[in-house]
Amino acid sequence: MTNAKAQHAVQTTGRDACIFCALRDDARVIMRNALTFAVRDTTPVTPLHTLVLPFRHAETYFDLTDNELGAAKRPPPSSARRHHQG
Repeated sequence: MTNAKAQHAVQTTGRDACIFCALRDDARVIMRNALTFAVRDTTPVTPLHTLVLPFRHAETYFDLTDNELGAAKRPPPSSARRHHQG
């Protein structure tokens, strides 16, 4: 790989180029906890399809820590579920 190609690869990977990392401050965030946040999918597979994403950039699902996986699986408080069902 040439230096120019290597530099381009560095610039277009990671958090700066990640479409999911860009969502962390989006108005569509419907829930957050210390390690994860949730947004409604813009092209849902099913009604109310929601993405739960870690705040920390991870290249793959397998790069998530046990704490991040646990936070993603914890349901929001019942008041948050009622508020965001509409």
